[in-house]
Amino acid sequence: MYLNGRVNSGAVFTHSLTGAVLSMEIDHSKHWVSPRARFFVAGMFLFVFTAAIFYLSPANQMTDSMYSMLLSETLLRHRSVDLNYAHLTSGGAPDNSRNGLPYQTIMVNGRLLYYLGWGSSILALPGVAALNALGISTLGPGGSYDWHGELRIERPLAAAIAAGVTWETFCLGSLIGLPTAWAAAIALALAFGTQVWSGASRALWPQTWLLLLVTTAIWLLVKWERGEGHFRPMLMASLLSWMYFVRPASASEIIVISLYVLVAYPSKKLAFFGTGMAWFGSFIAFSFYFFRAPLPPYYHELGLLSLHDFFRNLAGLLVSPSRGILIFCPLVLFALCVPLLYWKHLEHKRLALTAYALIVVELAMLSSFRLWWGGWSYGPREMTDAIPFFALLAILGSKALLADHSLSVRKRRALIATGIVLVISSASINAPGALSEQAFAWNAWADVDYHPARLWDWRRAQFLAPFLKTAPKHWRRDPVN
Repeated sequence: MYLNGRVNSGAVFTHSLTGAVLSMEIDHSKHWVSPRARFFVAGMFLFVFTAAIFYLSPANQMTDSMYSMLLSETLLRHRSVDLNYAHLTSGGAPDNSRNGLPYQTIMVNGRLLYYLGWGSSILALPGVAALNALGISTLGPGGSYDWHGELRIERPLAAAIAAGVTWETFCLGSLIGLPTAWAAAIALALAFGTQVWSGASRALWPQTWLLLLVTTAIWLLVKWERGEGHFRPMLMASLLSWMYFVRPASASEIIVISLYVLVAYPSKKLAFFGTGMAWFGSFIAFSFYFFRAPLPPYYHELGLLSLHDFFRNLAGLLVSPSRGILIFCPLVLFALCVPLLYWKHLEHKRLALTAYALIVVELAMLSSFRLWWGGWSYGPREMTDAIPFFALLAILGSKALLADHSLSVRKRRALIATGIVLVISSASINAPGALSEQAFAWNAWADVDYHPARLWDWRRAQFLAPFLKTAPKHWRRDPVN
């Protein structure tokens, strides 16, 4: 399959996934390669393979993340956060009536500051320093901002982080006890059948870092629940705090995981919540210093929550042809259903219930958000935060399926075949977001933020954009109130 004259990398993925699944029932004990060596080689292959595909996929989505690497470079070079020196102008960026400045920035007491969460910029400092040393910079020869340079920094960092999420998912499957082939298949499904490929790897979105932090938190919780080490409340509280610094909408993950910690480790609650409050107090102090308010302005956007059109928004999050999670990632049906079908054999039921609770809370929160579709994006970007929890359910469900020895070979293979079909469908629908610039440009065909009715147009769904020549004339041009 070709999109815009480029080879569809999904075909490579499908071939690899099929080979992995077909080897699931091989008795690896007959081979001389040790499990540890097999795990290491498989993990290295997954990271390198997915990082290469993510980096080589041509579509870019640098919108909210624009100027985030400029902030990183400003911190490194000038020990400052004021972006005034880079001579920024709104140019072609969406106009938000901030005096002609890009919507990603805000003027506070004469200083031009990055408007969105600063967590991404701070976490990217080592990567930005390394790329600066190689001569890649967000600044042009004259000292003004160069968005091409920013893109050259964001692309490899986003690809590496998304590949790291894939590798961590593979490690999680191996930790829970899945055969190597099963763990690799689920990791590849996450990599190419979800927004990891079509969104998080396309630029350094806040969700890109959040995926890594959430997956790390899940891996640690599983490790501790399996008795491999002791629960470390300060580490977990710090991880959750940085999730908030990266993306305020991660509040739902923070609340659900905190409730799990309270139930699972009540004796550690003082250290856990004390560390969290210390981080939050530092964040308030930071906000007062730079923004003259208890929280930065960007964090007030959660105040847009409303129950108006709740059920319509919920339907959009689930089945909108251009934003529905079940449309773009039908593989989540496998993740949701298999643990329930084999609940009797399911390990870590408490963590599974936590994952289900998080998904429900995430859907409820986003359904209460006026811009539930996530602005200019490809597919269900706002649901990206929940992807690691779908992966956890898929891993636990697969382990339970394998543990049910009463299941006939025919039925097991039927379930595996169903899973393969769902994964291939998901990868095919996510491929345009990574391989075609036209898929992201779809947002501009009568600005989707002013014409959200487009989100229900099945004939011109976003994943069909590479095959549509122009925007249809009948789409309304007057903004929706």
